[in-house]
Amino acid sequence: MKIYLACPYIHADRDVIESRVVKASKAAGYFMDKGDRVYSPITHGHYINAHMDTQEGDHKFWLNQCYPDVVSAEAVYVLAIQGWNSSKGVRWEVETAFAFNVPVYIVDPTNYELSELKNPGWKIEEIYRRDYEQSTNVA
Repeated sequence: MKIYLACPYIHADRDVIESRVVKASKAAGYFMDKGDRVYSPITHGHYINAHMDTQEGDHKFWLNQCYPDVVSAEAVYVLAIQGWNSSKGVRWEVETAFAFNVPVYIVDPTNYELSELKNPGWKIEEIYRRDYEQSTNVA
């Protein structure tokens, strides 16, 4: 199965960010070992961002990077670590998945068990859509 692994990232404490990267990478590895194809934007972007001019908190930039992977996934897995349900990025990933009928599952970070998330009624804020559309328009 083609999985997009969502998880919170930005935090004021660098140690929390590093911990989140490790947790996301471990979860991705677990599902890959089970035969799934996993894209973990936290794992992928964290290390690449260190070699870019773009700031890690540039939500618009990362939204544009992640959008095609969210909408083409067979499932979005949300790693339920601290901050997952208040993360702006996770919220966008979940609502985007629902908008494209991609099933969403919550992943227990202690044992990787899945539970399906029913649509929580979140709405993609208009600025996210506008930002994505403006950045993909070729003049």
